[in-house]
Amino acid sequence: MIETIPIPPFNRKAIIGFVIAILAVLAMCAGLLPVPFTILLCYPPGFILGIAALVLGLQARQEVRRSNENGNALALIAAWIGGSRSSPRCA
Repeated sequence: MIETIPIPPFNRKAIIGFVIAILAVLAMCAGLLPVPFTILLCYPPGFILGIAALVLGLQARQEVRRSNENGNALALIAAWIGGSRSSPRCA
Protein backbone atom coordinates (compact mmCIF):
# COMPACT_ATOMS: atom_id res chain seq x y z
CA MET A 1 0.00 0.00 0.00
CA ILE A 2 1.30 3.45 -0.93
CA GLU A 3 1.39 5.94 1.89
CA THR A 4 0.52 9.51 0.96
CA ILE A 5 1.63 12.61 2.75
CA PRO A 6 -1.05 15.31 3.06
CA ILE A 7 -0.07 18.60 1.47
CA PRO A 8 -1.27 21.74 3.25
CA PRO A 9 -3.59 23.89 1.11
CA PHE A 10 -2.56 27.21 -0.40
CA ASN A 11 -3.71 30.34 1.36
CA ARG A 12 -6.48 31.99 -0.67
CA LYS A 13 -5.46 35.53 0.26
CA ALA A 14 -1.94 34.81 -1.01
CA ILE A 15 -3.27 33.65 -4.38
CA ILE A 16 -5.70 36.56 -4.70
CA GLY A 17 -3.03 39.07 -3.62
CA PHE A 18 -0.61 37.66 -6.20
CA VAL A 19 -3.19 37.96 -9.00
CA ILE A 20 -4.07 41.51 -7.95
CA ALA A 21 -0.36 42.41 -7.88
CA ILE A 22 0.01 41.18 -11.45
CA LEU A 23 -3.03 43.23 -12.48
CA ALA A 24 -1.51 46.30 -10.79
CA VAL A 25 1.70 45.90 -12.77
CA LEU A 26 -0.26 45.50 -16.01
CA ALA A 27 -2.37 48.59 -15.24
CA MET A 28 0.73 50.68 -14.54
CA CYS A 29 2.43 49.44 -17.71
CA ALA A 30 -0.69 50.15 -19.77
CA GLY A 31 -0.44 53.76 -18.63
CA LEU A 32 2.76 54.09 -20.65
CA LEU A 33 1.05 53.34 -23.96
CA PRO A 34 1.22 56.19 -26.49
CA VAL A 35 -2.56 56.58 -26.50
CA PRO A 36 -4.15 59.79 -25.21
CA PHE A 37 -5.45 59.73 -21.62
CA THR A 38 -4.09 56.28 -20.76
CA ILE A 39 -2.22 57.74 -17.80
CA LEU A 40 -5.46 59.14 -16.39
CA LEU A 41 -7.30 55.86 -16.96
CA CYS A 42 -4.62 53.34 -15.93
CA TYR A 43 -2.66 54.82 -13.03
CA PRO A 44 -5.51 55.24 -10.49
CA PRO A 45 -6.65 51.59 -10.80
CA GLY A 46 -3.01 50.48 -10.70
CA PHE A 47 -2.46 52.47 -7.52
CA ILE A 48 -5.60 51.06 -5.87
CA LEU A 49 -4.76 47.51 -6.94
CA GLY A 50 -1.23 47.99 -5.58
CA ILE A 51 -2.58 48.94 -2.16
CA ALA A 52 -4.97 45.96 -2.22
CA ALA A 53 -2.10 43.61 -3.13
CA LEU A 54 0.04 45.02 -0.33
CA VAL A 55 -2.70 44.57 2.28
CA LEU A 56 -3.65 41.07 1.09
CA GLY A 57 -0.01 40.01 0.91
CA LEU A 58 0.71 41.13 4.46
CA GLN A 59 -2.46 39.50 5.81
CA ALA A 60 -1.69 36.28 3.97
CA ARG A 61 1.85 36.15 5.37
CA GLN A 62 0.45 36.38 8.91
CA GLU A 63 -2.10 33.65 8.20
CA VAL A 64 0.52 31.39 6.60
CA ARG A 65 2.75 31.69 9.65
CA ARG A 66 -0.11 30.87 12.03
CA SER A 67 -1.81 28.04 10.15
CA ASN A 68 1.15 26.36 8.40
CA GLU A 69 -0.41 26.72 4.93
CA ASN A 70 1.43 27.01 1.64
CA GLY A 71 1.67 30.32 -0.18
CA ASN A 72 4.32 32.24 1.72
CA ALA A 73 6.22 33.04 -1.49
CA LEU A 74 3.07 34.27 -3.25
CA ALA A 75 2.17 36.43 -0.26
CA LEU A 76 5.68 37.88 -0.13
CA ILE A 77 5.65 38.67 -3.86
CA ALA A 78 2.18 40.26 -3.58
CA ALA A 79 3.30 42.45 -0.67
CA TRP A 80 6.54 43.41 -2.42
CA ILE A 81 4.90 44.31 -5.74
CA GLY A 82 1.99 46.01 -3.99
CA GLY A 83 4.35 48.08 -1.88
CA SER A 84 6.37 49.17 -4.89
CA ARG A 85 3.27 49.93 -7.00
CA SER A 86 1.56 51.99 -4.33
CA SER A 87 4.55 54.25 -3.58
CA PRO A 88 4.46 57.72 -5.13
CA ARG A 89 7.98 57.45 -6.59
CA CYS A 90 6.83 54.72 -8.95
CA ALA A 91 4.10 56.66 -10.71
